[in-house]
Amino acid sequence: MSRFAKLVQEVHRRSLWQVFGIYLAGSWVALQVVEQLAEAAGLPDWVRPLALILLIVGVPVVLATAFVQEGMGRGPDGSTGPSRSVSSVATEAAPDPRPTHHRILTWRNALLGGLCAFALLGFVSAGWLIFGGAVPDGVLRGPALQIEDRPSVAALPFVNLSSDGEHSYFADGIHEQILMQLSKIGSLKVISRTSVMEFRDDDGSISGRIPDIAAQLGVRNVLEGSVQRDADRVRITVQLIDAETDEHLWAETYDRTLEDIFAVQSELATAIASELDATLSPEEDRQLAARPTESTEAYTLLLRGDDYLNRARVDRRYDSLEVALAREMYESAIESDPGYALPHARLSLLNNELYWWTDDRTPERLELAGTFARESLVLDPDLPDGYMALGRYHYRHRRYPEALEAYSAAESLRPGEGQAVHWVGMTMRRMGRWDEAVDRQHQALALDPLNVVWMSELDVSLRRMRRWDETLDLAGRRSELFPDGHAPYFDRAMTYANGFGDVETARGMLDLAREKAGEPGAYAISYSLLESAAGNHEAALEWLDRAAERRVGVSIISPLEEMRGVALAQLGRTTEAREAFEAALTMLEAELADRPDDRRLQSALGRVYAQLGLRDEAVAAATRGTEMSPLTIDPLDGSYALEDLAVVYTIVGDHEAAMEAVDQLLGMPYYLTVEAIRYGGVWAPLLERDDFQALLARHEAASD
Repeated sequence: MSRFAKLVQEVHRRSLWQVFGIYLAGSWVALQVVEQLAEAAGLPDWVRPLALILLIVGVPVVLATAFVQEGMGRGPDGSTGPSRSVSSVATEAAPDPRPTHHRILTWRNALLGGLCAFALLGFVSAGWLIFGGAVPDGVLRGPALQIEDRPSVAALPFVNLSSDGEHSYFADGIHEQILMQLSKIGSLKVISRTSVMEFRDDDGSISGRIPDIAAQLGVRNVLEGSVQRDADRVRITVQLIDAETDEHLWAETYDRTLEDIFAVQSELATAIASELDATLSPEEDRQLAARPTESTEAYTLLLRGDDYLNRARVDRRYDSLEVALAREMYESAIESDPGYALPHARLSLLNNELYWWTDDRTPERLELAGTFARESLVLDPDLPDGYMALGRYHYRHRRYPEALEAYSAAESLRPGEGQAVHWVGMTMRRMGRWDEAVDRQHQALALDPLNVVWMSELDVSLRRMRRWDETLDLAGRRSELFPDGHAPYFDRAMTYANGFGDVETARGMLDLAREKAGEPGAYAISYSLLESAAGNHEAALEWLDRAAERRVGVSIISPLEEMRGVALAQLGRTTEAREAFEAALTMLEAELADRPDDRRLQSALGRVYAQLGLRDEAVAAATRGTEMSPLTIDPLDGSYALEDLAVVYTIVGDHEAAMEAVDQLLGMPYYLTVEAIRYGGVWAPLLERDDFQALLARHEAASD
């Protein structure tokens, strides 16, 4: 018999065909399990091929094992069975003089090898999830960030190719509107406008390599485009790029009239969704196809208004000419088409910002914002911008449950965009839902990873929760993204001062912040507060002299004259201190005449009364501050008011009431820490009491 025939006979005798068939069936089941696990956990694309390779490698191992395995109870002649001869039993009883050879290729070892292979696969995958690329470099890590299997896209600013440079507003407007269309698709992750605008140079071109941009933004796909307008003709050219391979997935040029601009936006969003295998619901299809206005004039006026408003937002210059022009454009758009809902929503937001960022904090201004928001939703009940405007209106009124409901509605209508997610988090924070708030803030930053304002707000939340290490990580990430920025160093300073009681390091961080800011008087008030807390009152006075900001407002913690009076009193210069406190009182009374509902002014009035020895007036004013911001309604601002009341109680000598307030503050999310209190300053009288030291020790032990 030939060797080949013998081999075939052995293959048949040892049932290798059955082994191979069973192994194939088992491999198919294993691959299905890997597929389901990879999809559920969001594992990378290489996990599936790795599992297949391991199973292929296992084929020769299993077949070789089956070939050499003699079988359970099989004799040298190939027979099997339970019966054995007497001689075989005798042979079994006698020790075999030959050395025992342990086979490596056995069924047990094969199974163990397969298990080890899949254990290695699981170990590598878990390591990737924990330490690897699950969160791209451009995205902040946080407890709320889950590995998403949604297709992701960043639409870079469109280049204006119009011969008339004035039409740059039109290109920007088209870009923003397409972003809004894409963000209506719930199965897409769409990077918000703030982050993508970071990659536009002053001349309108895009800076940076596509793979680098995608890595910073945490996306797989990048959309590039240009807009060219000539009278009522518009050409929009777009191309979708796979940033990982740098390959063009899809490109299209739309030559249309201005009348067809909404159809183009709908077609473009639908085509991108299709190319990225994103599924559109019937409702999303309907929303994408909707035509918001029949007036191209109204649409063009809206885009002009957006351009003016975006310019003002850069530096929050809401009392500027740009804001006035934006309002004029929106009002003209409504005149052109009274049924156009979006300019109503824009006017609502504009009035909200005027109320918050300027001196026009009148009830009439805020009610105007509410009126426009409601009108926009009457005209279009599915308008995300209308719900955003309504949410902001309720938020300014401190009606936080209503604000949360409105913002949540906006998020459901535009799930792929970060604005609504961010404001849901901001509102939850006001409601005392801190953990949920931080989760939502992380989620918002995943959709807008270069938004420095949102990073600052996240820093506020983390410091409030005394998650000091996370605040330092966040500041470090911000410095990596924006090496010239000074705010992260200021945030580090506050963390070291409040969280760790480390004045020296905090002072060094402020030095770096001031150096980055490039202004000698930058952070002068912060320096003064830091030096005052450390007992360096002469230095505190010197920094106050350098402070450029001298008005009472949202950008300052307390009147400069009050701070000056505190430092002078600590130095024993009582006459000068009293003059400073009286000057602060005059300022506060004048401001309160114009803004009687401003809680910060009310609390500051209580502190100044206390410094002037007016005990009853001080307690009444500070108590009024807590009533204006109750902890039950607004824990964020209410905790500031409670600390001001504690300060007043300490100054006027009601130490038991002060200790009760401090105890409450240390037990809630707030900046105040045992380390900061032990510096002394205003708390010095309390530190002399044994019961207060015991209170601090209790909170210190609870935080360990």
